[in-house]
Amino acid sequence: MRDELSLPPQFQSGAFSVSAAVAAGVTPGKLRNPKLHAPFVGVRSHTEPISRRERAIALGQRLSDGQAISGLAAAELWGLRIPNLANTRSADIEVLTRASVSRVRIGGVKSRAIRDDFFRASRLGSVPVVSPVLAVLTSAMHLNAFDITVMLDALLTDFNKYPSLNFAERPLLVPADLPAILAKFERMRGIRTLRQAVVRARPRVESPMESVARLQFVDAGLPEPEVQPEVFLDDGTLYRPDLGYPEAGLYLNYDGDFHFTDQATIDADVLRDRQFQEAGMRLMHVVKTDLNGKRWHELVRSIRVQLARSAVI
Repeated sequence: MRDELSLPPQFQSGAFSVSAAVAAGVTPGKLRNPKLHAPFVGVRSHTEPISRRERAIALGQRLSDGQAISGLAAAELWGLRIPNLANTRSADIEVLTRASVSRVRIGGVKSRAIRDDFFRASRLGSVPVVSPVLAVLTSAMHLNAFDITVMLDALLTDFNKYPSLNFAERPLLVPADLPAILAKFERMRGIRTLRQAVVRARPRVESPMESVARLQFVDAGLPEPEVQPEVFLDDGTLYRPDLGYPEAGLYLNYDGDFHFTDQATIDADVLRDRQFQEAGMRLMHVVKTDLNGKRWHELVRSIRVQLARSAVI
């Protein structure tokens, strides 16, 4: 007769390790119940994990000390921006281990080792995850310098409202830390990409899309805009636009959805635009659709015209 799926409270939802369940007295028959999924050897889950994040959380239940989720899954768990293209690549979850610890050798997992003294990890909930720095390093073999730069900007930010990040320390790094990191991990795969990204990374960024906009402007041949330039308005108010060309009196804000749904934000934006205009400056608003296709080319042309009028280019 097949066991009913009656489990201790800690195993009644989400994913869990078989060894932990057995240690708590769960019988092998219950662990074979067809209501449970087995996404990895040694793991059971009440729902089938599909996404990279879900699979990483499931795998994390069976990892031992000295083993941690790494690569794109780790970056995602820390809240770093993952480009959509990365979602079409290998579904394998990556694990980084201390060199003195056994690697994880099961289907659907890629395991790499690192020197014990280089290994850094902590737990996000019940999942061991490499440090944010190692998450970026182990993602560098999968992404280009543009996308790794966006991640580095997030590690360098001092803005406590930077969206989605799951680490509290701000900044996690300062620019002076980067050369030492490059030297320390000079033999890791992806280090060439990381070197290229370090040159382009900037502190003070307040959202990943600010990084994307800045990098796209430079790649389009525009001068690099200043990040979070300080502007004193006529009433004495200090305002920091996302990006700017102070010598041209041209500033840019990347506007997320809340700029169009929150009435207080809408009102503040209208007032600020008026203040910039009265001071002889221009504050341009950039939205997601401006960064692609025909609207992108029109935006670049408009910025180029404004800079040419001010003899900046």
